[in-house]
Amino acid sequence: MAVPAPLPTEADLRAALAETNVLEVLDQLDRELIALAPVKQRIREIAALLLIDKLRAEVGLASERPSLHMSFTGNPGTGKTTVAMKMAEVLHRLGYIEKAQVVACTRTRIAWTTSSIRTPVSARASPITSTSRITSSTS
Repeated sequence: MAVPAPLPTEADLRAALAETNVLEVLDQLDRELIALAPVKQRIREIAALLLIDKLRAEVGLASERPSLHMSFTGNPGTGKTTVAMKMAEVLHRLGYIEKAQVVACTRTRIAWTTSSIRTPVSARASPITSTSRITSSTS
């Protein structure tokens, strides 16, 4: 019976950053979006959390897969889809999703796909004019 190889005792953060090219995506986000500093900071925080989670798993530390459900809401032209595409790219590069895919839809589509059919659309409508969602076939 083969003995499994021992897990590494250290994780190399610099190597993980270089391997995943996550910083490239974050730099693109900084260049492509003017202002939105809190949004860009939150994306950086999520990327850091996911990278550390990945490194913890690699060295055998307890690591529970974080919830990756996200919804980007706001008025038209506020950068929702751009931010969602960058977040999908971060998730893809870190290995959390198989492909960087974003599904953009209107509130009507969301209302019909997430609410009970018994509730009229007018009662389900929200002030959200559009939203973007990251989907994953790996849950």
